[in-house]
Amino acid sequence: MSIGVSVVREQQFSAQTLVVRGQDNTRNPPLRIASDIIGNPLTTIKTINMKENIIIKRATKDDCKTLANVIETVVQAIPYYNDLAKQSEIAKFQTSDLISKIEADKHSVIIATINDEIVGFCMTRFDDYIILLEWFGVLETHRGKGIANLLLTALNETISIRQCHKIWCDCRTSNKASIHILTNHGFKQLVTILNHWYKQDFILWEKEINR
Repeated sequence: MSIGVSVVREQQFSAQTLVVRGQDNTRNPPLRIASDIIGNPLTTIKTINMKENIIIKRATKDDCKTLANVIETVVQAIPYYNDLAKQSEIAKFQTSDLISKIEADKHSVIIATINDEIVGFCMTRFDDYIILLEWFGVLETHRGKGIANLLLTALNETISIRQCHKIWCDCRTSNKASIHILTNHGFKQLVTILNHWYKQDFILWEKEINR
């Protein structure tokens, strides 16, 4: 099950700083910076009006224990999933699972940090030369800062690293926030599946990537 996106390929990354001016741009970062973020996933985005540094980067093994806690916090608070879904999804992303995931594919987990605190994540999986976006999420206390947009933008621009041509994912039919952001990032609805994973209703999405 997924509510987010993924991708990967071997590449050397260099740090770079971008400045996003204005409150509107902070909430919805312009896609014109995508190539910079993609080419440099360690990019620091300075949001002047908020006086915060939002850093988008690949997760490392050292991040996994804290990240597992962040994932649990985000998933537990989501109102769209039943208890069975929450328990099952949290169980998939414990510390050891995340370490194994990164060992298999170091690009599969992207995180957002503010002042060295993990505040958001985007987890993906290589799926026969398309990318499955497993989950993306942001701590409730840090929403409204454009972090989810930054995570998906960074993810989108790294697709060619894995030599893939498409991203696919799913979300609950009642998850208006995910429907909104996926639509804004160019995802197209494929089908609605009723009474599916965890006996709940889902929308399947895809996004073609121009290589």
